[in-house]
Amino acid sequence: MPARYSLLTLHKRFINVVFGDTDLVKAALFQKPVEFRLQVEGETWKQGDSVRGTLTIKNHGSESLSLKEYQVALAIGETRKLKKDPKSAFSPLSHQGFSAGQSLAAQGEAEIPFCFDTDLNSPVTDNARGLYVIYGNLESEIFGLLPLKFVPCEILEHVLQILEIQHRFVRKSQKSNKGLTEIKFVPPQSKAFATIESVTLITHWQSDTLSIDYEFAVKKIEALSASMELKKATRNVEREYSPAQYRLPSGRFHHEEMERAVQDALASVGNSLIP
Repeated sequence: MPARYSLLTLHKRFINVVFGDTDLVKAALFQKPVEFRLQVEGETWKQGDSVRGTLTIKNHGSESLSLKEYQVALAIGETRKLKKDPKSAFSPLSHQGFSAGQSLAAQGEAEIPFCFDTDLNSPVTDNARGLYVIYGNLESEIFGLLPLKFVPCEILEHVLQILEIQHRFVRKSQKSNKGLTEIKFVPPQSKAFATIESVTLITHWQSDTLSIDYEFAVKKIEALSASMELKKATRNVEREYSPAQYRLPSGRFHHEEMERAVQDALASVGNSLIP
């Protein structure tokens, strides 16, 4: 199957090529005399998904090669640091390497199969940071990297779609930091949401309970001594949703219950300019 997209990353002394199709992403890196071939199952991952794949190493040299310094890892990457200092840009979460003392004969190949677990508070992909698979000699400045596209988990995505579909809010941005996922929306032009400039859902999972802090940027009128003035303010509405609320006995998402829950959060702000 032909590659659906490709990415060429250049930095100092290495070239990292990424390519993929509909259900597989691959990357390649050559550091003479070693060739690395990374293969990862999938194209997009949800928070809580596992990242599975294989790292293959080939020794193109004429002598045996020690494998102790080579590994593959799942890491959080800071985008702004990638060009200046790639090594400091990554915070590894888990890794897999070769057995102690393992070596690779000339012209030989070796593989590392891996499966890295994520949780429901794992970072979603944004312009500032995201999850990567990094591979090679991770103690040096020369290693391969594969950016992973992570999106909100299934339950959270259903909640976000309630705002988009039922209430016609527009999703503007998403980001993650310190275990929190933040998704910002702006309301439609409607009298019902005349006082709301935006709402940011700040979410966090505690076991199987979904906590959402609805952070509203609102407008309100304040009465001064001789006039009225339009002020901006922030109002927070905190809610927690248990499995009994967001799932039916069948295990499917409980749309009706969660639609009421989102409506309740919106209604708590009100649509009056007068507090």
